[in-house]
Amino acid sequence: MTVLCGLCTGVFVLGGLFGGRGDVFGGGEVALLALIIGGLPTAIGIGLFYGGRRMLRASDPPKIVVRLDEPQDGPTP
Repeated sequence: MTVLCGLCTGVFVLGGLFGGRGDVFGGGEVALLALIIGGLPTAIGIGLFYGGRRMLRASDPPKIVVRLDEPQDGPTP
């Protein structure tokens, strides 16, 4: 979602900034409109990516600690 929306927004922003004034895709208005319309889905996609990554890293299995300095239950040799 982030890549597709970001690439499409980037194409329209660059086209708006570097296109001629007489072109259909020219002018800063097109760049601003692309940022408004395409920026929100791009930001949501970035949030979903980092949120999912945080959830994945939070589910690490518990670590088992064995202490060797305490006596264990059982017969002594």
